[in-house]
Amino acid sequence: MRSPRALAALELKLPLLISGLLVLVIGGFSWGAYTQVQGVTLSAAEQHLDRVTTQLVASLKAGGRQRAAEVRQTADQPAVRAYVAHGGEAARTAARVILEGLTSRDALNASVELWNVAGQRVLAVGRPLPVIGVRATQALTVSVTDTGATLGPLRVIGGDSLAFSVTAALTIEGRRTGYLVNWRRVQASPEATQQVTQLIGADAALLVGNVSGDVWTDLSARVDGPPVDMRGRQGLIEYARPARGTYVARAAPIGGTPWILVVELPREHGWSAAGLGSSSKVGWSRTGRRTPGSVPSWSRRPAGW
Repeated sequence: MRSPRALAALELKLPLLISGLLVLVIGGFSWGAYTQVQGVTLSAAEQHLDRVTTQLVASLKAGGRQRAAEVRQTADQPAVRAYVAHGGEAARTAARVILEGLTSRDALNASVELWNVAGQRVLAVGRPLPVIGVRATQALTVSVTDTGATLGPLRVIGGDSLAFSVTAALTIEGRRTGYLVNWRRVQASPEATQQVTQLIGADAALLVGNVSGDVWTDLSARVDGPPVDMRGRQGLIEYARPARGTYVARAAPIGGTPWILVVELPREHGWSAAGLGSSSKVGWSRTGRRTPGSVPSWSRRPAGW
């Protein structure tokens, strides 16, 4: 039989032992719950990034096709082809009127140029950009077909301002005589920026860059791209930005262009429901599905394009 002193000591130690055990058990459950919630949250973030990336890529591809169709239609005008092939003041005047019709369609049309088959500028309307070098000219024309139009890489045109080209070949009776090059500025309106933010979330960022990784934009100005090579990356990507923390991102090529799209999100923000974007104002539900009868205005004319 235990002595009264031993029983008294046990009475003092037992609550401490039980408290310690509870701390271990509760701590274990808390860490397990945290790990489980973190996994669920990460999965939700991945689904969200995948969903909005798919939607934005589809929108930008549609915009690229529209720009290409506009340029191809202009390049097919007989007056345009005649001037590049034969010259002449009357043909020049007629071609200029047609080119001005293209530049006047929207404020993002910087200029339209006609090049001869050697890539030399023979006519320009709008706000012409500085003449590019021989190597850059060859890069823009090498993949152009006789019947289509090709979108070129993003180009820095001064400070943080960017532009890209849409190039179509000019032909007469199957013979290539030159090129029509439409330079378009990359500049999203405040309304378009707000709509995209509502779709992807206030904490997320939309980036579009050349596949080569040399130039990136948020569709308003030039920005720093991801600190890792995004080419060929699948699924959820994680990387650290100096002095800004860890980010998770989703990348996807934009078909028909030399660009890649990235949507990134700070990992530490926990991807709350608010952070994932309500999107209701642009025709998307919280689940990322388009609500019946609604079409986001930026999908009709993609932001900054």
